[in-house]
Amino acid sequence: MKKINIFLLTILVFSGGCLAESTDDETPVPVTPVFPDTTRIELQLPAHQSTVTTATEFMWDESEDLSIVFAVFSSQPVVDANTLKISNNESIVAGTHTGREGLSRGSLVLSETYVYNPDTDRFTEEKFLPPAGTYYWCLWGFKGAVLKYSSPVWQFTIE
Repeated sequence: MKKINIFLLTILVFSGGCLAESTDDETPVPVTPVFPDTTRIELQLPAHQSTVTTATEFMWDESEDLSIVFAVFSSQPVVDANTLKISNNESIVAGTHTGREGLSRGSLVLSETYVYNPDTDRFTEEKFLPPAGTYYWCLWGFKGAVLKYSSPVWQFTIE
């Protein structure tokens, strides 16, 4: 009986170490959707906290046929829980949406995003050429005209 308990304890300790999402040196990968009460869109690439170029392809799992908004932020986005709107939209620096050139179902190359104008709350026709820095990305999806899906916010760096 003692051998079985030691065996089970060993398995428990080992599996707990393997299942941890991060070590003391890492930040856990965000999993909570940016908009509350929405179904999570799974982000795939680039990995959270990656260093990228404008040629990097951003990918996500889009199993539903959605109208997507893809956004790049200069700081962590903040969502007003009452209005379900981004309250710091001045931090949106670029993005795109369904119907614009460059956005394919489940993927987008960063160089195919457009500068955001907070005064008009729209993406311009000017392509986004990001300076070096840390950015955040997420997307949200509409089914019909209703916000139903959103991704977590992941960080990336351009050097």
